[in-house]
Amino acid sequence: MSKDEGQAPKKSFLERMTGTTAQITALLIAVTALLTLIPSLTKTGRDAVCAVLSCSEESAQQSSNNAPGETQPSGDPSSKLQALEAAGIGRGAIQADWLNNEYSPYPFIGDALLKLVDGKRLVRPVPIDTVVGTYEYQTASPRSAAEVDLEHLKASVVATYNETYGETQSDFQALLRAR
Repeated sequence: MSKDEGQAPKKSFLERMTGTTAQITALLIAVTALLTLIPSLTKTGRDAVCAVLSCSEESAQQSSNNAPGETQPSGDPSSKLQALEAAGIGRGAIQADWLNNEYSPYPFIGDALLKLVDGKRLVRPVPIDTVVGTYEYQTASPRSAAEVDLEHLKASVVATYNETYGETQSDFQALLRAR
């Protein structure tokens, strides 16, 4: 028996990686955010990430061709994070500057969450990274505010709430209370 026959095959990095979909999504977004911080690697980095994530060339071009107000997140990310936390949306594992990263869904989903709660707050907080991971599991990741599907977002909040607290809620509105 040779030396290699008794050993298990080596696992790839992804096979060894453990965690939830949200953690993997957060990792990919962090890598994308890093690449966007280095101007000379922005296009190369986006192309590399799109190659891994199977982005269409059309969507990559749309994100770079849209008018600045359409896809460019605006506002102070720390203020957005505070507003989300006041609404019962916890930061989870994200950094505040992710809320201004046009290459991630966080600014668009964050803004949509603030609109959904409409001055109220969740009864118990849910982490935004888990909400985003759940949302992306159900439908495509938004790259503009117009692409956020509010019904899927409500369902994602409810599913995250139920998973976090072991509940069986089915109505988004039942999770809200006055501030």
